[in-house]
Amino acid sequence: MISRFANITLAVLLVVGVVLVGPRKAAGCECSNAVTIKPNEDAANVPTNTKVWVDARWGCDEPALQDVSAQPVAVTQTTIGSDLRVLQPAEPLQSGATYTVKCEQSSYDTSFSVGGGSDETKPVLPTAMPGDLKESSLGDSCGDWAYIPMNVSHDGDVLVLDIAGRTTLSPESLAGNVVDVFMGEVWFVGSKPCNDNWSFDDDGEAVGVRFASFDLAGNFSGWSTPRDLSVGCSCVLVGDRRGGERGALWLGAVVALAMASARRRLRKRGG
Repeated sequence: MISRFANITLAVLLVVGVVLVGPRKAAGCECSNAVTIKPNEDAANVPTNTKVWVDARWGCDEPALQDVSAQPVAVTQTTIGSDLRVLQPAEPLQSGATYTVKCEQSSYDTSFSVGGGSDETKPVLPTAMPGDLKESSLGDSCGDWAYIPMNVSHDGDVLVLDIAGRTTLSPESLAGNVVDVFMGEVWFVGSKPCNDNWSFDDDGEAVGVRFASFDLAGNFSGWSTPRDLSVGCSCVLVGDRRGGERGALWLGAVVALAMASARRRLRKRGG
């Protein structure tokens, strides 16, 4: 009788444990899988020395450039970080011409038109101010996360992040490692659902946080004034291996407690 009850209890708790200790991102957490390309159909009259910038973390890992006749344009591809592909045309783009960026998935293809003249003016130096720490609540369907939103003022097209001097970026060659790349209007330091660039638990205080921007032509702004971000939290971030270990230890304790309780109840009935 004890064995049967214990087996049932263990089976139920193991099912619960799969939910608790399993993947940190539950089915209820939907991640955007949009591929960001600049310039795109929203861009007109771009400079003749424009480069093509592709955030390939969700696709378009091998972008190509074509002219209006669907002929390939000779480019050199470099990479910034792990996902930003930069296509550098071998010759200046033709004024008044239209070009198309092609991806493996045709749904990501986009076109842009070229104006006259090149752009040699670098973007302004970014300024960055941190917001308040945001953390996941108990039972969040996206797992555990913690991040600091950043308010960044800049006039570039691509923003890159450095923390603790970890970048090896070469602005001249448009290549090298950076902590993160932003091509939209949302900037942060930490871990968000579906994306992270820093673990306050594993990496500690985010020191020397600074931003820089590129414009379409590849002109580099330089780095913003570095600042340190201290949150003093001990968060379990998305994908943090220790979160699974803590969950497993918690589950083991629950199973042991339930089985001991079952034995005590059965002994009382038999006594």
